[in-house]
Amino acid sequence: MLLRRAQLEDTLPISGLFRTRIERWQRLAADGSVQDVPYEQLSLYEQWQHGGPWMNAYTATLWLSHLLRGAGAPYVVEEGDQIVAYAEVFPNVEAPPYGKHWHIAQLLTLPGYAEMRDPLMQGILNDAASAGRVTVNLYTYDEENNQFYSRYGLTKLEALTRYDVKTQIGQGFYRAVPHPASDPTTIHGWHMPIGRTGSAAQQWHRLWPGVWDAVPRIADEPIHRLHLSASGQDAFLCCQQDLYDPRLAAVYCWSNKPESAPLLTAIRDWAHRAGYRTLAMWGGAELGKLLKDGEATPQQRVVLARTL
Repeated sequence: MLLRRAQLEDTLPISGLFRTRIERWQRLAADGSVQDVPYEQLSLYEQWQHGGPWMNAYTATLWLSHLLRGAGAPYVVEEGDQIVAYAEVFPNVEAPPYGKHWHIAQLLTLPGYAEMRDPLMQGILNDAASAGRVTVNLYTYDEENNQFYSRYGLTKLEALTRYDVKTQIGQGFYRAVPHPASDPTTIHGWHMPIGRTGSAAQQWHRLWPGVWDAVPRIADEPIHRLHLSASGQDAFLCCQQDLYDPRLAAVYCWSNKPESAPLLTAIRDWAHRAGYRTLAMWGGAELGKLLKDGEATPQQRVVLARTL
């Protein structure tokens, strides 16, 4: 058994490892019905829809290359000549309470190799010691993974809820301009008050850089990337249109200050003028207090952390 950093030639076995988690490959027919089809009959974009970049060798190569150029730290566990486990970690420097930390975005094994999670986890903890903290973001219903990380001493840092928020014309002054620049140092030390379904760096690298410009169908997905200023608060805003409801968008926000009423007013106003009517916002207790008319959904997440 060998634990090591991933290399570009590991792309195909890592992609295969992710695809073992998909029980059925499907597509929407012209009449709106769902069809079960062989993997090979799906287009690259249809494969992508089942789980993102690791679903296809081409997009997996683009993503692993991006990680290896400094975006993140990919690990593999190799047994004999077979890769049996994979982990993906992102270094972060955020505002308190997160601070400097490594965030575990992926940790998975081939079926029958669950015990390989332990050497992966131990390797990550060893390498993350210089950062001083490690975190992971999970659904609360994911009992298996919650128990696994708790066994390694990770405890609750923050509880998160998804709020469905109606857009509306607001009474406030703000400025919103397109911001295609993707330098991750832009958000160094900032907050991520909205959209924390991973970590600030993880979501930035997933949503902002032009990694997918080489894949037109993915690059053409409706997504707005903005620099927003509201009442002295600077923020970068990403609104990603829902695949099936064009009037719904998921919101991700990085800001130099915590969530505030002027910031939310500006987001809701801009989104309304852009044609959206509902926004999906993940956030903590403070966001919930500010969203007095937001609908808290049953979806809950928890951020677990361990100081090293």
